[in-house]
Amino acid sequence: MSIIIGAPTLRGKQVALNIARAFAATATSYTYRRSGSSYIIKGRLSVSDFADYASRFTSAETSPWAKPAYLLRVAGEFIVPGGGAPLLGDSIDLPSSNRSSVNASDFTTYTVRGVFYDTFGDVVTLTRLYLARNA
Repeated sequence: MSIIIGAPTLRGKQVALNIARAFAATATSYTYRRSGSSYIIKGRLSVSDFADYASRFTSAETSPWAKPAYLLRVAGEFIVPGGGAPLLGDSIDLPSSNRSSVNASDFTTYTVRGVFYDTFGDVVTLTRLYLARNA
C-alpha cells in the first residue's frame, strides 16, 4: 500500500470533520440571500482589513469597498441549498448593532466579495466569505 504525502488518512479526515463540527457548534446564525431566496447559515464573524485590498480578489471589481468589511467563517464546505457554491454578488444580512434583534430594520445587507476555502487534503474544513458594501 502506497502512502501519498499530503493526502489525509481516513483518521485525518475524521479529525478535520470533528474540528469543523466543533467550530459550527459555537457559531452564530446569519441570513444568506440569493435571487429572492434566503437561507440561514451559521458562522463566526470578524472585521476584515481587506477593504483596502479589493483588487486582490478579482480584477472585475468596479467600485471600492466601504469600511468596515467583514470575514464570515463557515465550518466545512458551505453549499447554498439548491444553488451550489456561494457566488460573488450574493448577500448576507448582518446585525447593524451588537444587540440581538428580530427587527428587520436592525440588519444591514452586505455583498459577498470573495469566497475562499481552507482544506485538509481533499476535505474542505472552512469556507471564508469576505463581505463588504460599495464605498
